[in-house]
Amino acid sequence: SGVAYSHSGEYLAVACGSSILLLDPVRFLVITVFTGHLQSINHVIWADDDSRIMSCGVDGCVYGFQVKGSDQQASAGRAEEPEGQVQNQRVFEHFSKGTVYTRIAHDATSIGRVDTN
Repeated sequence: SGVAYSHSGEYLAVACGSSILLLDPVRFLVITVFTGHLQSINHVIWADDDSRIMSCGVDGCVYGFQVKGSDQQASAGRAEEPEGQVQNQRVFEHFSKGTVYTRIAHDATSIGRVDTN
């Protein structure tokens, strides 16, 4: 679906047309907006560790957005985001012209399955 709570319950990801709103469900605040899709988003999911949001949509795109700092970023010489801060960085993208993606599955290292119409 176009709505998914993070596993910790700290965040709520909501597909809103071609964008994803990252919400704080306790304080009713929009934390950030992830963009990139050209048409409606059909499905959003969270990585098991809540570090990424994956989305797929009518436009034939599958995107992964970084939500929290990761150990990889720290080891690459980039400082992690301060606690409570959210990055708005796309870290994965796939495009297949003419394909309509309806569902996506994700594991800790890769996309496991993408369903199409």
